[in-house]
Amino acid sequence: MAYNIEGLPWPFAHERSAAFAAIEHRLRELRRLGEQPHVLVLEEAFTPEARAIGRNSGYRSIAVGGSGTPFGSGLEVATDLPILDVKRFTYRRCAGFDCLASKGVLLTTVALAKGVRIQIAATHLNAHKASGAEDSEANRAYFSQVDELSRFVRANRDPKLPLLVVGDFNTYPAARADYLMRESRGWQAGDALDLLEVGIGKGKDRQFFSPGAHSLVKPVGLSVPFGKDPDGTMLSNHIGYVVQYRLDPSGTGSRKG
Repeated sequence: MAYNIEGLPWPFAHERSAAFAAIEHRLRELRRLGEQPHVLVLEEAFTPEARAIGRNSGYRSIAVGGSGTPFGSGLEVATDLPILDVKRFTYRRCAGFDCLASKGVLLTTVALAKGVRIQIAATHLNAHKASGAEDSEANRAYFSQVDELSRFVRANRDPKLPLLVVGDFNTYPAARADYLMRESRGWQAGDALDLLEVGIGKGKDRQFFSPGAHSLVKPVGLSVPFGKDPDGTMLSNHIGYVVQYRLDPSGTGSRKG
């Protein structure tokens, strides 16, 4: 599941404790039902309360992104599965309020059943208007970050393993989305939400998937545990959504992951 939890510190956000508690409660309820997401990818987990969501929801393995600023990267990967390896990278260029964080990439290698492994890269790219920077400055930072993300992926992924690149890609205006999609071809990656013909978070929230040399991965379904409640409210300004993938180490399409 990918979820930007709006874990911004004061004065950018106010009184988020109740929302975080509700997120934890819902994740624990999903766990009670045996329906918890196998892997939880959080963005904007900046505050101590936000960073505790994975652990408080019962996940045994936690990896967090790089530090370097008081708020850190805001990235977290939480799972019940073993995390075998973690690599981190902080983008060198930023714009506006985004420079208060250490936005970057968090790459984890996760062990699935029967010795099967998968890599999951979490990221959060520079905002546009919300950064408070001029359009040109924010976009220059964005394009630079996408370039660095591409170089990081090419340098650090294990070509034998399937890869997911998950996060808040802030793909507005359209020039950003076009640039990101062109770069993602260099990862040999497809857009899961595009394949499933759904849109999440006005296209900002995305998941890219790329096969390994001897292992296929394909999105086969989607669910939204964290959307609009019946009263129209949301626990964050983003949707928390789950993409189900079928993982096939033999390349025949027989295993679901």
